[in-house]
Amino acid sequence: MEIWNCGISLKVKIFIWLMVKRRIQVGDQLRKINWKGDPTCKLCGLIETVDHLFFQCHVAKLLWVFVAETLGWKVAIHSGKNFFELLLNFKDSKRSAFGLQILGGSWVI
Repeated sequence: MEIWNCGISLKVKIFIWLMVKRRIQVGDQLRKINWKGDPTCKLCGLIETVDHLFFQCHVAKLLWVFVAETLGWKVAIHSGKNFFELLLNFKDSKRSAFGLQILGGSWVI
């Protein structure tokens, strides 16, 4: 429910909700419905899952390290669970801008 109360566009809210529910059409999900394409990540060759795409691929890791360094965090986002824990911690108005940056980072990926 926290997602729907954020001050971001509806398409980003829907995208984040799909990410939470693991319903984004990545290689792993498409393979379950007998997709004939390649289920591997085009950047690193590992099986493409939601967690891989957003948190484990080297491109995603680079983005999250950049966000962590920019915001002065000691640890970068490294998993879906970690992502949502950080997101839920941004409730007051001063910190909500940082929460929106996290959502924006996800949208960029």
